[in-house]
Amino acid sequence: MQLFEIIIFIFDFFIQELKNLLKKIYRIYKVYLKEYSILKLLLYFFVSDVNPFKNQNFVNFLETNKKFWKLNNKISDNKKFILITSFVHFHPGYSFSNSIIGAHLKDYYNCNLRGFIDSHDHYCKKILNSFGINKIYYLKEKNILLRIFYFSKALYLLMKVKNINEFLKFKYNSIDIGKIVYEDVLRKTGIPTLNKISFKIIYHLSLAINKSDQCLKVINKKNIKAIVQAETQFIPSAIVFQHALNQNIPVYSRVGINKFSVKIYKNADEIYTPRDEFSKKIFDYSYKINSKKASERGFKSIKKRFLGRNKNDNLRDSSWAHNNKKNYTKKQLCRMFNWSLKKPIIFIFSHSLIDGNFTCGERVFKDNLTWLRYTLNKIITMENCNWVIKPHPMDWEYNYAQTSTEKEYMKICENFSHIRLYPKDLSSYSITKIAKAAVTSHGSSAFEYTSFGLPVLSAGRANYTKFNINYRAKTISQYEKYITNIESLKKPTSKKILRAKIFSFILNEVLSTKNILVPSFNYTYKINRDKFYKDTTKLLLNYKVKNDYFKKNIYYQMDQNLDHTQNLKILKNLKR
Repeated sequence: MQLFEIIIFIFDFFIQELKNLLKKIYRIYKVYLKEYSILKLLLYFFVSDVNPFKNQNFVNFLETNKKFWKLNNKISDNKKFILITSFVHFHPGYSFSNSIIGAHLKDYYNCNLRGFIDSHDHYCKKILNSFGINKIYYLKEKNILLRIFYFSKALYLLMKVKNINEFLKFKYNSIDIGKIVYEDVLRKTGIPTLNKISFKIIYHLSLAINKSDQCLKVINKKNIKAIVQAETQFIPSAIVFQHALNQNIPVYSRVGINKFSVKIYKNADEIYTPRDEFSKKIFDYSYKINSKKASERGFKSIKKRFLGRNKNDNLRDSSWAHNNKKNYTKKQLCRMFNWSLKKPIIFIFSHSLIDGNFTCGERVFKDNLTWLRYTLNKIITMENCNWVIKPHPMDWEYNYAQTSTEKEYMKICENFSHIRLYPKDLSSYSITKIAKAAVTSHGSSAFEYTSFGLPVLSAGRANYTKFNINYRAKTISQYEKYITNIESLKKPTSKKILRAKIFSFILNEVLSTKNILVPSFNYTYKINRDKFYKDTTKLLLNYKVKNDYFKKNIYYQMDQNLDHTQNLKILKNLKR
């Protein structure tokens, strides 16, 4: 790093701090004046029991929730406590769901609850308070002098880092801070790949090491029984997650919205395993009980999703991908693209380019965009097949990203007649009748289309990898060999097809228990908060403990030392 570069980076730092100041002023105007009663807010800083929020639906929700948990809230003499974390601002779904999980752990282990949130997140604080959580640790926005200190420290730490590949291996306080920062920069800036050490890398590193030092002070407290958090990526969630597992503090992480499972992470070896990656023990149990019924139900679940008929699918990107589509034949698609019917058609399933780059662990390519560009450049000379490129549905959500699958296609492949972009109205079910094979980096299409008997190539580890469902490349040269001979790949064996279907059954049914206190909600910032407050208040008022199957299932999970909460009703029905 040259002296001139350092001077530029320092100048950029102060420009960034000015932007941050303007954002804070805007936040005061947009959030504080709109959401808070200013007089009550001022009083709230001195008397924490005061509720400074204007929204009466939120006030009613807090009061109802407080009464509900007060009836079920006993203070324990146990010095151990469950730490509830929530760093998603102004979204009630995360802090509420996390606190419910924490409340069950509290009762099971007979200990108390504490919180860990951002210092300015008064909204989350009030939700935690309504669960009887009054001891809260805060992740603070340090003053300008400390921010200058940490930026200088980040500059110093990166002096010996030569390139991005070295940075991805960079550790701080024994955690993989390089990968955490890389992922955070991609998500926050919308830049899907980074090829050199830039100001954004340095600035986000300064934020990360600042938060790492603060997190360690909390994690190092001797009496933490377990930590509850939803997200395991980005700053600061990934930092809390890795520090906890490095110290063998279990982390309970939710999979799903109002129908969900809780994965228990126990040690650092599990850091790069997705929340929905379950053990072979669950798989073997389902296989042993009734492999035929499990596979039939798993296949039915995939088929319903592909036809846009799965009403239980409460993820928006799934509905965008599968709802309101048409079934095409190969003949119709070939006519649309002016293709020969004789050529095999290969489908390439892209990914969100600024999300989920390291959640699965070992990968062949540096990031999702690097994989996509390599693949598109490889197939432009492969005219022995026709190719269809399918963008990830979250491309429409992350419209601030600097590029997308569609833009990459236009830049690399548009002039090649054997490569076309996926028609937006084409159903996923049509692919099962049209495709010769499919390609993904680490997406769900691998087990989904294997279920229909299609060979699928992936490039990296995924939640289904351990079950040997599909063709998986472990190196770039192996990926190149597979993709250049894609039309010759053998169809999956009957055993692989069976495993893929059972995998689907477990993922979609066994790891899915309705929580009768949590309504269905949009997990992004577009959530209808008023609807959430009203729906949740109604669920709290109508609660009957005999109907709380999630509570029964999570207690069973802890009794049996299982890695995921399992829907016991579903497994029981499998025996019939």
